[in-house]
Amino acid sequence: IHAGRLISVPGKAVRGPSTIVVDAGRIVSVADGFTAPAGATVIELRDRTVLPGLIDSHVHLASDRGGEAGLV
Repeated sequence: IHAGRLISVPGKAVRGPSTIVVDAGRIVSVADGFTAPAGATVIELRDRTVLPGLIDSHVHLASDRGGEAGLV
């Protein structure tokens, strides 16, 4: 992943251009600049800020029509 900015450590400054190498769903290395291992699939996010590990886990339990209302 080529990230234009990388938030990697809470409370520390945002990193600039970075390459994040992911293998089997896990981050295995982070390097400054834009490089990639030979044969790697590159995800270009040079114009984006990347925050690894952030998960959107919110849910609407009271308003979701998929609950018991969805069974009727």
